Amino acid sequence: MKKTKEELVNDCLKLCKENSPKDVIFFNIGIVKAKSLGAFYKANLFVITVGTLLMDIKLQEARKAGIIEKHVEMSIEFAKVFLKNYSITEEEFNQIICCIREHHLIEHTSLEAEIVSNADCYRFLYPISVFSYLKILLERGLNVHEALQQVKNKVDEKYHLLTLSKAIEELTDSYHSFEILLRNIDEDYVSLTKDCL
Repeated sequence: MKKTKEELVNDCLKLCKENSPKDVIFFNIGIVKAKSLGAFYKANLFVITVGTLLMDIKLQEARKAGIIEKHVEMSIEFAKVFLKNYSITEEEFNQIICCIREHHLIEHTSLEAEIVSNADCYRFLYPISVFSYLKILLERGLNVHEALQQVKNKVDEKYHLLTLSKAIEELTDSYHSFEILLRNIDEDYVSLTKDCL
């Protein structure tokens, strides 16, 4: 007998806790904002929740293997097998796969996929989450300059992936603030690390 939708969400949460960065804020912001945007746009919250939970389920594995660019494909392949254990419709199955596939894209084939994609951007644009991301990068062994450069790149990349007016409205001020803060990161690093005597 297949498991229920509620069991699916709970099992996804367990998997995420095992396979995601340990920073609670960085993890939770995507889920919280996905649900908030889903409610605002009156979309399928079940599909959005599962899509958000599974979109990066193989990211850590791909990072460790040195093939981070393959994490979406790996997450899709995992989800296709994993989801067969649950009592969901074919349409829900396809929509969840679509959410995973399109979470780094600017064009989407469903409202749910667009919401998941936009919610993912909050991880790199919402102030407290950006600082959580910086902490994760430093814990991975990047030096301050490398970590801030990565933050700068992600802030810029993710802002330009936003497509929903609600997300753009909520994140534009934050984007511009980080853009100003990080604008001169390379020049500052060079000037502050050279011998000043």
